[in-house]
Amino acid sequence: MRCVGLLAAAVLGMAPAAAQEAREAGTAAMVARLEAMTEEEGRTNPYAGSVRARALAAVTPPAALADQLRYRSEIARYLLYAGQSAEAASALEDILREAGDPSISPAFVSAVRQLLALSYLRVAMQRNCVSGPAAARCSVPVRQDAVHPADGAARRAIDEYTRILGDPPDESTALAAQWLLNLAYMTVGEYPFHVPERWLVPPEAFRPEYDIGRFTDVAGRLGIDDAGRKGGSVMDDFDGDGRLDIMASSAGLFPVAAGENPNQLRYFRNEGDGAFSDRTAEAGLDGLVSG
Repeated sequence: MRCVGLLAAAVLGMAPAAAQEAREAGTAAMVARLEAMTEEEGRTNPYAGSVRARALAAVTPPAALADQLRYRSEIARYLLYAGQSAEAASALEDILREAGDPSISPAFVSAVRQLLALSYLRVAMQRNCVSGPAAARCSVPVRQDAVHPADGAARRAIDEYTRILGDPPDESTALAAQWLLNLAYMTVGEYPFHVPERWLVPPEAFRPEYDIGRFTDVAGRLGIDDAGRKGGSVMDDFDGDGRLDIMASSAGLFPVAAGENPNQLRYFRNEGDGAFSDRTAEAGLDGLVSG
């Protein structure tokens, strides 16, 4: 990221004509290469959920019911990886409705139900935390004053995790389901008193050894709350005005949906008034993704 920051500093410090020439010569070539990599790797990269889902959906599905349901569950899995959690939940519900045939193994049904429970929990988080924004709703443990106002998806997750715990396929699945069941009950304000006693994770398990307090999310107020995958960031005075600016990357090449790419490398200029402005385009960084 330091190298990227120095590159941005160099571009921003150029005269307009020289900066334009640099963008045309170097940046355009890099953008073209990144776009080619997206096309090449999208079909095989396990983290390119939306690309993999579209590629699988374009394939002729198998004829046998068991194989067809497995094929559809893979599409749903990649939809979930891509953040399309509601679409994944809908697809998995359809699969479970058709999975009563004797040719369908109980292990497959259990795996689909685990994905479905996770999909509903993800829907709950996206509807109440990401689009809010309301960081306290997704800080563990969830306090009573941060209960999710839209609780329908979390209650569906509670139902599914309860079913899983009624007949778990193995110990590790049971432990994961128990933990997530307790978190789901927190989001609807019913932890610990409504959690079935045999599956209750005691409140002591959520208490820190040392209370460091809570960090307040101020990104929205500062103008730096663009969403993306985890990546890297660096603060430096990129434009030479004596104030620290920010560059942030997202560790991915692939757009979530047509026309948008949250993995764009971004440059935020410090305006000196306590806020930042997005100057990505002015810095000639459009189309540069990942780190």
